[in-house]
Amino acid sequence: LDVAINSGYASNLVSHINKWKPDFWLHGHMHKPFDYTLNTTRVICNPSGYRHQRPVFYGPQIITIPLGE
Repeated sequence: LDVAINSGYASNLVSHINKWKPDFWLHGHMHKPFDYTLNTTRVICNPSGYRHQRPVFYGPQIITIPLGE
């Protein structure tokens, strides 16, 4: 069922990533961790999830972001 409220839970922002080409794209509202590359952008989601369903890979991460060259 495709209703307007669904956009509050999931949004396809691939066109923005492709247009702006950021080094990193961080997002939330997932129940499992993800770390993948979309073209040249590293996409990261590291949620804590529900207490009774902690993801296996959850943990604080340090991401080094270059400040220009």
